[in-house]
Amino acid sequence: MKKIIFALLVVFGVAFYFFTINKPKNSSLNKVIITQYGQGNVFLYLPLYIAKEEGIFQKNGLDVQITYSGNDDQIAATVAGGYADFGVGDPIFSAIIQERGGNIKTIATLVEKPPFIGYTKDSKINNIENLTQLNGLRVSSFPAPSTLYTNLTNLKNKNNLNMQIRPITYGAQMAALENGEVDMAMDLDPTVAVAESNGYRAVIALSNFLPKQAITGIITREDVIQNKPEIAQKVIDSLQEAISLFYSDQSVGLRVALRAFPEIEETSLKRAVERSFNNKIYPVSMEIQEEIWQQGILERIQAGDLKKPQETNIATDNSFAMKAKTNAK
Repeated sequence: MKKIIFALLVVFGVAFYFFTINKPKNSSLNKVIITQYGQGNVFLYLPLYIAKEEGIFQKNGLDVQITYSGNDDQIAATVAGGYADFGVGDPIFSAIIQERGGNIKTIATLVEKPPFIGYTKDSKINNIENLTQLNGLRVSSFPAPSTLYTNLTNLKNKNNLNMQIRPITYGAQMAALENGEVDMAMDLDPTVAVAESNGYRAVIALSNFLPKQAITGIITREDVIQNKPEIAQKVIDSLQEAISLFYSDQSVGLRVALRAFPEIEETSLKRAVERSFNNKIYPVSMEIQEEIWQQGILERIQAGDLKKPQETNIATDNSFAMKAKTNAK
């Protein structure tokens, strides 16, 4: 009898596993891989996490997996190689890839205002109201060919600044400041907000010295655009909805940020969310603006990443963002 009972329990356990635990949670959802800059969550990409954590992707029929690919060039390589369907990072890399014969296009804008903030403890460095105050300073940057490195290099060259740009691994800016490698660290929230909580002073926001630009966008392969346009549309619709939700209810941004960055205290995250909200870091519409895109092309030519000018439509497809804007109304 014990053997029979044991056998029945085994059968029941196997059946339970296959029909409940091992059952696909949402077999009707389209699986999508989105890769992003860095080796972990980036606060700047908060709408991406809002879309996932608040169930917006799922509501729109998507089962999204977020992966990390390192630097911007690695994101483009990951998408181009078919290891991810979409990428979140510097959108101008689609133009760079196109010039090299690749098949990547940018289909939406996620961030269009420079979010970089400089902070320090050096009492000799006051709030920077004129770029000449950067002369003689050692300033940290994310490694080339990041957007921050390009921005700082162009500011230095255009204004003939005697400023040293020190490339530092992403996530190690505060440590470089503590170790005396730089005089001012240039970074993103919530790291800046955490630094402020630890006695550092934010002394410069690059957005005060730079125009709107192609900071962060959504890239994908041309074959995804051609063969899976409905998937691409759902991704952009979801992100557009997430941005709208962020601007309509700050508590959503803080709630998701607390889940995405559990290691950071709520006070710092609240400060970072408020700064993003007040500075309007995310565009109301994710459309790719011609003037902003061409400014990005020009900067990449000046930096040597692009060899020659390029028409906007070569490396972009605005149809998804335009439709998302209409769908959001």
